[in-house]
Amino acid sequence: MKRQSLTPRDIEILMIEDNPGDVMLTREAFLEGKLSNNLYWAKDGVEAIAFLTKKAPYQDAQKPDIILLD
Repeated sequence: MKRQSLTPRDIEILMIEDNPGDVMLTREAFLEGKLSNNLYWAKDGVEAIAFLTKKAPYQDAQKPDIILLD
């Protein structure tokens, strides 16, 4: 069943990538896109797990709608 929302919201995206250049290119691509989004970056799997489980310093992290892996 498709989730419907009465109010538009940003798409939450977690990118797991160890190359800062790739992160920069992805960030630029999303800025040029038509979807409103928040792009979060984890440098490795350990940081990604901390983000997803809301461990310090990610206690207030949003649950991602999409996870991009390299």
